[in-house]
Amino acid sequence: YIVMSKVLPVTSYASVLLLVLTGVVCLRGVGRWTNPEYVQFISVLEETKRNNTAENKVTCWLTL
Repeated sequence: YIVMSKVLPVTSYASVLLLVLTGVVCLRGVGRWTNPEYVQFISVLEETKRNNTAENKVTCWLTL
């Protein structure tokens, strides 16, 4: 049975958990975009997606 006195604490815990998870995801994104190696790899990967040449593939593998 669902009772309102039991639902209110659960929703507050769930909202705190959701807020913490959102913060973790944001910090992870900031950490990635401040890492120069990651930014270089993403730029090479995007270039390879746009222009799929053998040279770009080699560059992509070398940045791993």
